[in-house]
Amino acid sequence: MSTTIDVTVGKHDSSISYLTTPDFRILEYPSALLPNDIKTGTVLTITMAPNVSVEKEKNESFLNFQNNLLKNLPQFTTKPPVLKVKSKLQTSINLTWDEFELGASCLKSVTLWHKDIVNVDSDENVSIDEDELSQVATLYNTNNTYRMSGLGIESKHAFQLRIDTSNGLFKSDVVTTSTLSVNDFSGFNICVGALSTGNVTVDDINAVADSLGIKNVNRVCNKDTTHFLTDVLDDENEINDKHLLMAKELNIPIVAPHWLQGCAVENKLLGVKGFYYKLSNDDPSNLVAKYPFQKDFTEKFLSNNVQPVLSKEPQEISSKNNDEEISEDKKSSNINTENDMDDGHGSIEETQIKVEDETPESEEEDTSADVVAENQPEERVMETSNQLETVNGEEISQTAIKDNQLKVNNDLTVSPSTEKSTSKSLTPVSTQSKKNKGKKKKNNKKKK
Repeated sequence: MSTTIDVTVGKHDSSISYLTTPDFRILEYPSALLPNDIKTGTVLTITMAPNVSVEKEKNESFLNFQNNLLKNLPQFTTKPPVLKVKSKLQTSINLTWDEFELGASCLKSVTLWHKDIVNVDSDENVSIDEDELSQVATLYNTNNTYRMSGLGIESKHAFQLRIDTSNGLFKSDVVTTSTLSVNDFSGFNICVGALSTGNVTVDDINAVADSLGIKNVNRVCNKDTTHFLTDVLDDENEINDKHLLMAKELNIPIVAPHWLQGCAVENKLLGVKGFYYKLSNDDPSNLVAKYPFQKDFTEKFLSNNVQPVLSKEPQEISSKNNDEEISEDKKSSNINTENDMDDGHGSIEETQIKVEDETPESEEEDTSADVVAENQPEERVMETSNQLETVNGEEISQTAIKDNQLKVNNDLTVSPSTEKSTSKSLTPVSTQSKKNKGKKKKNNKKKK
């Protein structure tokens, strides 16, 4: 069904044209929709009719959008925040929370609420009313962490995180926690910087930290670091050490390593003022010399850490001792034979060379037995150790027998008549006899 009407152009402007109907009604019509060649007095015919097909398409698209919105909207609802305690010290507590699940809403503000719990034991659970909490901070950072300092030692506190969204106000559960005591160092996170050679080592620091119950000792400085240890005052280190610069930027206490030793000796938390790394030795407030590191304590710490790994050490030591004894016996026998040679016993030269060059079969068996002992499982380690002891005993007996045989041969070959011939060189017998014959011929010629 359509309607047709004839209108006359009255006033024609660049934006709006005024049209008059036959019954003298005035219509305001956009000039942009009119033809370009019109002017005042032009008669226009306008036909108006509904478009049913387009109307149906639009209605269907709107209904589909509405149904999807009702179906998926519950999956994007805003959830309350989850507040946790990240770490705590004697006078501060570090809080953290998970990323907010806002759903389809928008975040307006984040606030932290707190209350001191007085006259309550640290182990006792207390129910806290939300109305008793007071706002302490409005958070604008995106790191999902907040550190509250200036608290009392071994005091108890309650915290709650609240987020205001376009979908309403959401609150976390009330978290209760307490600060550490003076003797508790478990919450410390220590960064070890540059150390001067010969004074303090990283092993010394690890040993003392382990005795205090400190588990976080590393060489990287970050926002969780509580103390920075260094004793180097070099200008280049001040400029090039990025971890030292970060500690200064984050306002982390920079102290000498002896501060940790002082806490271990006194068994309580000491102030960092007397251990500042830039204090001179002549300063009366310097406490570094009062708490030197004990190297014996570090050695015990390292031996305790290495002890579980060295389970096969006694067997290896016994085999090495046996090898050393055999080598000493060989050296003693070689020394005896060399002394005999110096006394003029040329007949022992060949036997001495054989003793030095030839390796006894028992020594090869010893090395092969060691290899087998290392590759065998733990169940057969005792058997191999017994075999090594028997083999070593046989080797020692064989070397003793050879030494006795060498001494007997030396006794048999040595005589008083041969002692005068020591000054002569070891020349063959045949050459000596030829020289004697030549002398006899010359004497005979002279007599003739």
